[in-house]
Amino acid sequence: MQPETSKLKKRRRTEALRIRLSAEERDAVDAAAEAAGVGVCTFARVLVVNAVGKTPTPAPRPRRTPSEPARNLAKVIGEIARIGNNLNQLARAANTGFDLDPAIVTEATAELRRLRETIVASHDEGTSS
Repeated sequence: MQPETSKLKKRRRTEALRIRLSAEERDAVDAAAEAAGVGVCTFARVLVVNAVGKTPTPAPRPRRTPSEPARNLAKVIGEIARIGNNLNQLARAANTGFDLDPAIVTEATAELRRLRETIVASHDEGTSS
């Protein structure tokens, strides 16, 4: 483990501050933090540190929720990985002397073509908007 640099030590937050809010105050803080794209603690920390005339350490980047197309693409990539795994198993079997039925290879090839066409069509729909 490398020794900590002074810059890293300076950025590390080790102290806690606890405050109590009414339900209405908390709702307002939650809404403001969400609008700023940061968590409630980061939002409050930046405001408090600014209020006392100091420069807060940078807030972490906001978390992004993947879009529907990104989630769908991840599913497609997972399917491609499964098909690739199956094809690897077929290739291994063929290389060890297993009598491979050509219909299996034809079926796998057709499935890959369908998958490719689906991806292309999906991509074309997403870029035409």
